[in-house]
Amino acid sequence: MPDCRCGEAKPLTDPNTNTREELLRHLEELTGRSFHSRDDVRHYVDETRRQEFELLARKGQMWSTFKQTALLALFVVAFLQYYLVDTLYQISTLEQVQVFVPVRAVFTKS
Repeated sequence: MPDCRCGEAKPLTDPNTNTREELLRHLEELTGRSFHSRDDVRHYVDETRRQEFELLARKGQMWSTFKQTALLALFVVAFLQYYLVDTLYQISTLEQVQVFVPVRAVFTKS
């Protein structure tokens, strides 16, 4: 079981003696895995990179969704502002034109 709490790594006993074996042992303590060959370490690094790439892709997708939603909302607001508010305001400020329609007398036959 790794001996790290809350993401804090336990420092090596002597930081001046960083041999490969000590670094490998320290990596095994931090990750909780055992590495028996270079391929094990390479697979672990590849897995870590893949997880980081997936996280970045998810963040990018979330940002893209947010951006598209914001642009759609701004488009709707612009539409409502121009066509409903401005056009209706211009129509309401037009001067009234009075038109007289001639009325013909209605003849009733008896």
